[in-house]
Amino acid sequence: MHERFADKHCGRLPGAERVQPFGPDMVVWRVRGRMFAAYTGEGAGVSVRLRQNGAQQTFEIDADWAVLPWETPIDVLRLRIDESYALVLRELDLTNSA
Repeated sequence: MHERFADKHCGRLPGAERVQPFGPDMVVWRVRGRMFAAYTGEGAGVSVRLRQNGAQQTFEIDADWAVLPWETPIDVLRLRIDESYALVLRELDLTNSA
């Protein structure tokens, strides 16, 4: 159920595209060629980029990414996906303006 929500929500974000560059079991959402969310069919949740202080209710992968468990409430998933998307766009804008 949450996979469908992630796809539906990510698909509504301007310029977002759904790709499967690592095979049919992994879904990657990206904007302007940069990944902002990803999940696998058998995975524990959706991976998103983190803000400086990180996200609550996550299992941290490294300093920049975290997994939001599928049990995370929908409103929190929406918020964290939106933050991840915005973070990637900000980084792209900073790179392009340098």
